[in-house]
Amino acid sequence: MILDIVQYNWTLYSMSMPDAEEVAMRGPGRRAGLDRAAVVAAGRDALRDAGASGLSMRGVARRLGVAPNALYSHVGNRGELLDLVLDDVLGSVPVPTEDRVASTPVEVVRDLMLASYDVIVDHAGLVPHFLARQGARGEHAGSTRQHR
Repeated sequence: MILDIVQYNWTLYSMSMPDAEEVAMRGPGRRAGLDRAAVVAAGRDALRDAGASGLSMRGVARRLGVAPNALYSHVGNRGELLDLVLDDVLGSVPVPTEDRVASTPVEVVRDLMLASYDVIVDHAGLVPHFLARQGARGEHAGSTRQHR
C-alpha cells in the first residue's frame, strides 16, 4: 500500500518535470512559461486592481505563481517594472501615420493629446510615476518621438 502511494507520487512528480529539451531552451534562471511580457501583464493587472502602491514584486510573483526572485530574470526591480508597465499602457495610444502628420499636424497633436489623456486617466495609478519620469522611456515612447 505505501509502496503504491510512493510510486503514484513519484509518477505525478516526474510527469510535472520539464523534459531536457525544454530545460535547454530556457537556460539557467528561466522558469517555463515566464517571460518579460508575462511579468509586465501581471504588473498591469496588479496596477489595475490595487494602484501603483499595490504593485510589488511579491504581489506580481504571487499572481504568476512563482517565487519573487524568479521575476529578477526579467525585470531588475520595481522601478523598472513600473517603467515597463507605463510603457505598455502608453503603447495603446494610437500613433498617427506620417501622411496624416504631414497633412493635418494640428489635428494629429490634438488627437494624440486626447488619446494620451484617456489612457492616463484609465490608469490613474501611473500618473505620479508618469510625472516623475516626465513621460515614457520605453519602446513605445520612441514611436511617438519619431515625428518630431
